[in-house]
Amino acid sequence: MVVRSIQTGAGHVEYTPIGHTTKLASRTQTAAPVGSIAVSEASRKLCEGYFILKPLGATKVKGVSEPVNVYEVVGLGPLRTRLQRSAGRGLTKFVGRDREIEAMRAAADRATSGHGQIVAAMAEPGVGKSRLYFEFKAQNQSGWMVLETFSVSHGKASAYFPVLDLLQVYFKIAGEDDQRARRAKVTGNVLTLDRSLEDTLAYIFSLLGTVEGEDPLAQMDGQLKKRRTLEAIKRILLRESLNQPLMVIFEDLH
Repeated sequence: MVVRSIQTGAGHVEYTPIGHTTKLASRTQTAAPVGSIAVSEASRKLCEGYFILKPLGATKVKGVSEPVNVYEVVGLGPLRTRLQRSAGRGLTKFVGRDREIEAMRAAADRATSGHGQIVAAMAEPGVGKSRLYFEFKAQNQSGWMVLETFSVSHGKASAYFPVLDLLQVYFKIAGEDDQRARRAKVTGNVLTLDRSLEDTLAYIFSLLGTVEGEDPLAQMDGQLKKRRTLEAIKRILLRESLNQPLMVIFEDLH
């Protein structure tokens, strides 16, 4: 948009946005149902797949000859990264990287035989780390349980942010699930996996914010709670790996 300055006296300057984008945003906002978010056609093209969009029909915008299509944002979509969106449109042929793929395959073979492995792909942004893991999964994930999580810049305030995302994927927790449904999914999964893991539930509930009533861990020392929480997650994932090989992928771990 264009922003023009307005002198308000006493040396003060204020700025007012003007132009087509501002008018379009104003009319789009007016078209949004109360308590919701609406976007224009241009925004839809940029964020489709990352969000679930519901058509609201065409709306007339002052200064625009043709009606503008407006969409309501009703939830998160299945896509998380640009690579996933590109994959839906069709990727270019994957070439080179044979040495890297072979190193990852060797680590996977060792993990399958019972020796857990860690593989780190480190390189400058844009050289294809995400594509490398994408191709490796496509070729080698048969017979594996694959859990993926993504670190994002706005999650830096919480050290648990990617772990929370990982657990929600593992327990198949959906955005529309209420507290009771979330607890049921966690409890059912953990107890079905191994009833000896029942003592981990309190830590998982506390981490996911699904405690019912008073939190039994509220008075626990912070460092002790953190250590036991991480231990609980580790026990669950290691137990899961006895049923089938388990691959855990952290994108942008830095």
